[in-house]
Amino acid sequence: MRRFLVKTGITIVVLLLASFIIDISVSRSLRHSSAQLFSPWNDLYADTLNYDMVFLGSSRTYMHYNPEIFDSVLGTHSFNCGLAARGLDAQTAKYHAFCRSHGMPDYLILNFDVCSFHPSNQTEQEKQYIVAHTDREQYFPYFFDRDLVKELCSCGGEDISWSERYLPLVRYAGYKNVLREAFGGKALPQAPSVRGFAGFDYKTDWDFRTWGHFLYKKDSRFDSLLEQLMTECREDHVTPVFVLGPVFDQYMLQLDNRDEALAEVHNMAEQYNVPLFDYTESYISSDSTFFCDPIHLNSCGANRFSMMLAQSLQDSLGIGRSIVAL
Repeated sequence: MRRFLVKTGITIVVLLLASFIIDISVSRSLRHSSAQLFSPWNDLYADTLNYDMVFLGSSRTYMHYNPEIFDSVLGTHSFNCGLAARGLDAQTAKYHAFCRSHGMPDYLILNFDVCSFHPSNQTEQEKQYIVAHTDREQYFPYFFDRDLVKELCSCGGEDISWSERYLPLVRYAGYKNVLREAFGGKALPQAPSVRGFAGFDYKTDWDFRTWGHFLYKKDSRFDSLLEQLMTECREDHVTPVFVLGPVFDQYMLQLDNRDEALAEVHNMAEQYNVPLFDYTESYISSDSTFFCDPIHLNSCGANRFSMMLAQSLQDSLGIGRSIVAL
């Protein structure tokens, strides 16, 4: 019996050690991947350089804000912290991870739209949708950042279990394409990013007849999340700027209380005394050639919008003037 227990113990230890080694190998490999899931996070953890300006928001930020354009106009060093299909709670978790690696920026540019007002765990139904459809595996190679994992766990929609947090390889179970990617198989869609930004040129069919009308509705937690973020900005001497980015105008027509939704963002800017730039009625929003789909700009549209906003930041707020003048 004793011999059996010893053998069993040795076997468990060997398996755990092997699992830890494989886990480390898989995670390290993914931290060098150019897959769309991992490349923006790899940019974040690739170095510890300081950045003047950070862009925060959802996929509209990830796909619309080109740091190279902003830097060419403003003379800044900027980074895109966009996080697709997530609410302000998870977006803030990514921003905090950025700050731990790079320090505080001078400016935080927050992109808002009608999809911005829901934390990641608004309802049980939405929580299950996030778990099933929104690529939670994007976080797996970065579980060494325990503060990130802890904060993500408070965003109930991420649903990260105890075993996934602490046992090796458990979080990768069932993600065959992720494992293939780790071992060089290029099994995931590739989208190399530059400082968190990636431009896209896919095109979807737009049939407005199939679109239903919808209502803007702000979750009750959003106000406290934004208040917390604005308080952090004041304490850290970070200047926030709000932006209503362009979405295709036909999409906005499907929003029955459009004026109420836009007024909400304007009211928030006034409440926190934050400058607001509204591009919902810009010429970009009425030209379908700038869009991949009704709510995402293509690379040409992203570059055009980035140039417009950079010039507005320079002209209205004086950002970068002293640097550009040198």
